[in-house]
Amino acid sequence: MNTHGEPSTIAPPHGNWKGGIFGCFNDGCFAPYLWCSICCTNCSMGQVMHRLRLDWTGKPTRMAKTIRTFQIVATLACLYWISRALFSWMYTLGHSNGTWMSNFTNADGQVTTGGIFLMMFFIAFTVFNLFFLIWSLCALTRTRMNVRERYNIRGSCCGDLCCALWCRCCTVAQLHRHTGEYENHRSVCCSKTGLHDHVNVV
Repeated sequence: MNTHGEPSTIAPPHGNWKGGIFGCFNDGCFAPYLWCSICCTNCSMGQVMHRLRLDWTGKPTRMAKTIRTFQIVATLACLYWISRALFSWMYTLGHSNGTWMSNFTNADGQVTTGGIFLMMFFIAFTVFNLFFLIWSLCALTRTRMNVRERYNIRGSCCGDLCCALWCRCCTVAQLHRHTGEYENHRSVCCSKTGLHDHVNVV
C-alpha cells in the first residue's frame, strides 16, 4: 500500500464492475469510504465526482469547472441538513402554545409578522428540499452512467436510476470501490476525492 506520498495513478478496470452493488463490505467493515457513504452519502458522492473530474451535476466538463465540485456538493448537503434542523425546531416552536394556528394569527384572526415569516420559511424549505432531492438523484444517476461509459461497463440509464433511487449508499460505495483501488491506496474521509492528494484516477 502506497502511504509515502509518491505520485500514483489509478487505472480502474474496464468491462465489468470491480464489485457488485451490495459488495459494501468487500474492503472490511471499517473502511473510511464505507462509513462516509453510509453517514454522508452526498459528500461521498461528491468525492467520486471530484476524482473523476465531473461537475456538481455529474457531467464531464472542462478541468476549470470541476475544481470546486466537492465544495459545491458538500455545501448543498450541509444546507440540506441545516434546513431540516431549522424546520424541526420551528415546527416544535409552532406547537409550543398548544395549537399550530395560534402562532400564525393574533386574537383577531389576522396573520402576524411571525406567521408570515414562518410561512415563507416553510415554502422556501419545501422548494429547496424538492430541488435537493431531485438534484441528488439526477447527479448520482449521471455519475454512475459516466463511470459505466468511461470504463465500458454494460448497463442502462434505467438501471443507474434504479440504483440511485433505491440503494444510494450502496451505489456510492460501489463507485468508490471501482475508482479507488483501495487494496493499494487507503481511502480518506476528509479529502476532496476520498483519496490522498498524490493519487490520481484515469
